[in-house]
Amino acid sequence: MKKLSILTTVLVLIMAGAYAISYKVDQGRGEDRATSTAAAGFASSTAESGMSRDEQAGIGKPVFSWSYESSEKEEIPWTKISLTAAYENGIRKTKEVDAVQGSCNAYVSPDKDVYSGSEMIICYYAGLGHYYKVVEAEGGYSVRRKIFEEASPEYDPPVFPFAEITRF
Repeated sequence: MKKLSILTTVLVLIMAGAYAISYKVDQGRGEDRATSTAAAGFASSTAESGMSRDEQAGIGKPVFSWSYESSEKEEIPWTKISLTAAYENGIRKTKEVDAVQGSCNAYVSPDKDVYSGSEMIICYYAGLGHYYKVVEAEGGYSVRRKIFEEASPEYDPPVFPFAEITRF
């Protein structure tokens, strides 16, 4: 019964993932247009300083958004995961976070320590999964990953802690 419950949960997450990806793409397009207007006003001060936008510091509390790029290698689905921080001063910084087998989507029961300007995500494929979250920590933002395995009546997987994989 437990295995059926896990499989049902995984199927629901995969279906929700397809919706979440299309929603993020649509939401991201509108956000890019709004950000580009703010960025136009910022461009003159950037040019005056002689620094590129990538070298400028993000100021204020960022809003983080996850993006996914799907591909297939040898009939196995892969997802490249990126995270973009959009700061109040118009600066946007994107980092590639990971590449995993399977697909990803927003996690419906996020941990309490997830930064309020982000969401927790889950990626899963064939019994192995990863949780990702952004946590405000030590003067910045820590991107953390936790690996999990599917249990079965014959296998009780180890419980892994979250580990930092990058910082903003």
